[in-house]
Amino acid sequence: FLSKTRYASVQALPQPGVNLNTDDRALYWTYALYDMGKFRARFGMDGRYAVSRGHARHELELLLPNVSPETMREISAYGAFALRAGGTRRP
Repeated sequence: FLSKTRYASVQALPQPGVNLNTDDRALYWTYALYDMGKFRARFGMDGRYAVSRGHARHELELLLPNVSPETMREISAYGAFALRAGGTRRP
C-alpha cells in the first residue's frame, strides 16, 4: 500500500545533543511530543521527523526527577503525563 501512495521517507528524530543540560533535554522530548513549533524554534531543527512517542515518553520519564521546578511547570502545562515520573498521577 505505501509504495502506491509514494510517501517520502521521514527521518527519525535524533537524540538530543550531549551538550544539553537535563532541563533542555526534558524540554527537547516534551516539545517533540507536544509542540513541534517550540521544538523547531528552540532547537533549530527544520524538516520533518518521525517521533517515536513511546521512546520520547520513556526518555522524558527518566529525566523528570532531575528537572528544575521551573522546567517542571512548563512541562506540566502539556498535561498529566508530565507528573507520571513523580508518581503523583497517572493518565
